[in-house]
Amino acid sequence: MKKLLLLFLIPFLSTPLLAEGFNDNYIEFGYSTSNYKFIDNITKVSGSTEFGDGFSIFGSYFYEEGDWKDPGETEIRKADNMSIGIGKSFSINSDTDITSSFSYVDYEAKQTCTYDSGVDCTSTYRDGPTTKSNYYTASIGIRNLSESGFEMGLKYTIWRAGKLKPNSNEIELVLMKHLTENYAIGGRVLSHKKPVNWNENGIFVRRSF
Repeated sequence: MKKLLLLFLIPFLSTPLLAEGFNDNYIEFGYSTSNYKFIDNITKVSGSTEFGDGFSIFGSYFYEEGDWKDPGETEIRKADNMSIGIGKSFSINSDTDITSSFSYVDYEAKQTCTYDSGVDCTSTYRDGPTTKSNYYTASIGIRNLSESGFEMGLKYTIWRAGKLKPNSNEIELVLMKHLTENYAIGGRVLSHKKPVNWNENGIFVRRSF
């Protein structure tokens, strides 16, 4: 996946583009793969709009798919994630910002099970085939935009369940190339920590307004 991402970015590395500041008015489409047992790929649609003084409102929809084989059975999992939140950026200089955000995430997953004999075993799940939950996330990060149109960001995010008990932590590295004033492509690497460690690698296309 990393080699594919590099090949995807190489044709644009020499494209000059003057930086005109960060733009948090956009819609973005992305696709990721992971090494987590229960998630093979993730499709994402997200968007953001600014409303002054470094504040923005953002939202996203994630669709996760995964299948795996346990002794004597095959299981399939599909999940929907929807989030909405507010972001605040603090300018350090003309090309560097500190970023922060707080968001609410609604999550629903459906899992099915089939024995190797072909008989359905979904009814054996103690809590049923559908799982619903919600989370709150908070993040802090830094981003830099070069005169050549490259934008790099590093972000640390904590996820907390309904009672604010620790659930998960993430570190995300993003590299994006602004091809024009309104279009950009990029790649991201996420490292998920606690309670399970796993990695996610993806590419995305962004349309700014």
